[in-house]
Amino acid sequence: MKSKWKKVEKICLVLLIVGMILIGAGVGLGGKISFRIDFKNHKVTFGNNKVTGEEELSEFSKLVINCDEPDVTVVADGDSYRVEYAVNGKKPAITIKNGEATINAKDKGSSFFIFDLSFLTEKTYLIVHIPSGKKLESVSVKGDTGNVKLENLESEDIHINTDTGNVTLDHIEALKCNMTSDTGNIVMKSVKTESVTAKTDTGNIKLSSVDMNELNAKSDTGNITLNDVSIKTADLKTDTGNVKCEIVGKEKDYNINLKTDVGTIKVDGNKQGDQYRKESDKNYKMEIDTDTGNITVNFE
Repeated sequence: MKSKWKKVEKICLVLLIVGMILIGAGVGLGGKISFRIDFKNHKVTFGNNKVTGEEELSEFSKLVINCDEPDVTVVADGDSYRVEYAVNGKKPAITIKNGEATINAKDKGSSFFIFDLSFLTEKTYLIVHIPSGKKLESVSVKGDTGNVKLENLESEDIHINTDTGNVTLDHIEALKCNMTSDTGNIVMKSVKTESVTAKTDTGNIKLSSVDMNELNAKSDTGNITLNDVSIKTADLKTDTGNVKCEIVGKEKDYNINLKTDVGTIKVDGNKQGDQYRKESDKNYKMEIDTDTGNITVNFE
């Protein structure tokens, strides 16, 4: 009898492993939700159950977005406040109170998902439009899985956090930009700001044509690249990754401290070994530290 039960246990274990492999393969190949079992509401939903729509919004100065999987875009274009969406599950909850718009596209229910191999399923998204030329007091976006892009915006405070997804700021003017991604790239293009904080566990950080006073950038695994950047204070760190900087400024104006444990350092094309320090009478400061990676800094 014991021998019989052992055989049953082995068969169940094999089936479980095979099932997990198939689900993993389905997700890896672009698998989408075939049906959802919602334990909280005691119902089964077949297909992706995608909800699409567009809604006009009243004027607001603060924007807060919380979502699961949709890609999020906030853009200043046109002449009205509105939101477009295509999300799984249910319509986003939208409230506007005391000048703050809150958009919640986050499903808090307890669900179990089964995947199919539907390659043609469109990606989910959430797009918020504000009138061109309008300035926002703050923009806050928190997403679990999805990319976040802010475009043609002016805001005092920008705060973006995503678990898995890329973060892009394109043609932005702001006082503060704070961006965090556990797994994803952080990209800034044509941005003017006072201070930037950019942190990612796994991903690259790339800044192009950015004018700022202060930058704090850290990537555990990934490269940091600054191209055509004007900056007064930079603190850059990678555990595993290269750092390359093209700075709009003179080397003589910067207090410099560059260090790599495994890698090489080049300043304006000249090799400096694994550490390079230089003092200046000005308050400009550049500190770069990488455990494993090369450091390249070129000044104008």
